[in-house]
Amino acid sequence: MRNRGAFLSLDLLSRLIETSSSNARIGALYMVGALGSRAALDYLLALSRTLKEEWHWIFQNAEKLAARLSLRVIRTPEGLAIG
Repeated sequence: MRNRGAFLSLDLLSRLIETSSSNARIGALYMVGALGSRAALDYLLALSRTLKEEWHWIFQNAEKLAARLSLRVIRTPEGLAIG
């Protein structure tokens, strides 16, 4: 979908992340990062506190998205946060 310029909604992507296998989940994480919104970043930050098995992919996409939004992501004991 991304190659055609169409994006799935954050709501749909969040459902995919929460219910899909690892490969589909990682693809959905990349699509959330590509949405480019603060809501998408906030969702990734929240995921960093609950979805530990995909932490690397969450961090990678949150960091890129934060940079586009002129924000900085930091790691805390609970997960990722805006720093």
